[in-house]
Amino acid sequence: MTISDVKLHLTQVQYGLLMQLSRSVPRIFTVQRESEKRSQKRPLLENKSLAVDLEPELRPLSSTSGHLIWTALDLVVSVNAVKLHLYDALASSEIQLKEHGIARFALNDNTLRLKILSDGASEAQVVLRSFTMSNTRPGQSKFREIIPAAQHNRNQFMLLYSMTGGMQGSSLAVLTVDSPQIIFAIDPVIYLLEFFTASSSTETDTSSIESPSTPGNPPSPGQAQVDFRVDLHDVSISVLEDDADPDSQAIRLYITQILLSKQVRNCNIIQILPHLRLIQGIVALTINRLGMSLMNMGRTSESVRFLDDVDLTVSLDSRSLQQMTNIEITAKSIIFRASYRDINLITSIVNKAIEVYGTPHDPDPHQIQPISSISRATQDPYLRTTRKARVSMSNEQVSHRTLSCSESNRSHKLKGSFDGFKLILIGDLHEQPMLHLKVKPFVVNARDWSGEVLLLSFI
Repeated sequence: MTISDVKLHLTQVQYGLLMQLSRSVPRIFTVQRESEKRSQKRPLLENKSLAVDLEPELRPLSSTSGHLIWTALDLVVSVNAVKLHLYDALASSEIQLKEHGIARFALNDNTLRLKILSDGASEAQVVLRSFTMSNTRPGQSKFREIIPAAQHNRNQFMLLYSMTGGMQGSSLAVLTVDSPQIIFAIDPVIYLLEFFTASSSTETDTSSIESPSTPGNPPSPGQAQVDFRVDLHDVSISVLEDDADPDSQAIRLYITQILLSKQVRNCNIIQILPHLRLIQGIVALTINRLGMSLMNMGRTSESVRFLDDVDLTVSLDSRSLQQMTNIEITAKSIIFRASYRDINLITSIVNKAIEVYGTPHDPDPHQIQPISSISRATQDPYLRTTRKARVSMSNEQVSHRTLSCSESNRSHKLKGSFDGFKLILIGDLHEQPMLHLKVKPFVVNARDWSGEVLLLSFI
């Protein structure tokens, strides 16, 4: 199956309406699901004597359990390009779209392969040749491509998802991203955050009241458990000081490989930090050759490294039957080299990010009034009169889930092993080291930080 190019244009007001619909539509089917559950509990009449064997002579392949398995669906979908344009809340007409753009996303040369078997097992593969993101905000920016197209002929993005059949099947998702490069200033990132968080912040109370069940609910025994692995190669992230200057200074972060994996072994939920819950299992993060440098965008070959390559490994193991969550951090020797000019550049970028993030960019409230008015107009009077009852019921359910998931008797343990630390400050006048701080390998231990913290360090 081949699909022509897909182009989508979405304003911030439209995004808010879509989020409201996504929270409202599932409530329509709540009553229907409850009735289906009650009907499933009723015993069904079985009459094995009336069973008739209508099996054909040509039988499908059988699995090891003896059940017949055949391919129920085999689908291949190809799309040349999928583009999404985002606009702020002031874009109310087609003429104003160009003046109120935020970003443009493009997926190029996309392929989807889906195969489903009769026993419920399935396999899906999504392959993208390249993924690009551009800054469409009006201004004098010289770096419009936030995520440029890949410079190689390989597939840049590949997702493989496989699921076994059965009531208690398991799933595995493997995501591979090859050579992602990101170049951005602070302003576009802040506007993107405001685009995606504005509607959620205005509708927090409504969503918490209308939808008592939250994603924090423990999965049911029949729900499939999903393991995943994320693999990123040759990652490069550059943060610009001034995107209007073609010779702007930038902080460049580069990583040779990032590997993140999770394996779930049961459906118990634990709480390791406030507002942070984790399904029991193993989570591992490996970072190879992480380094940072300062560079001039006009002369990319001339860069000054201030963080030498370091390897980092983080693992979180919550499988222990002794109600213990173990977190281990292992890092090679960390070496910082910085001059006064480098420190000024880093602090200027950080201060600009704080300043832009703290500056309100909310448009005229009269422009976005239709969102709240539509929401109030579509609410039923009965729902408004029973709001207090739903609030009390929601609070009761949330508190019940918190008590069942937090497991107050569970302890936490953190161990960090570092091969050493070096800090070298370089003077601007003679470009010679003026301070050299060296720490030999040391270990940091922490226990039960949700209550009284016990911290030990050996240097």
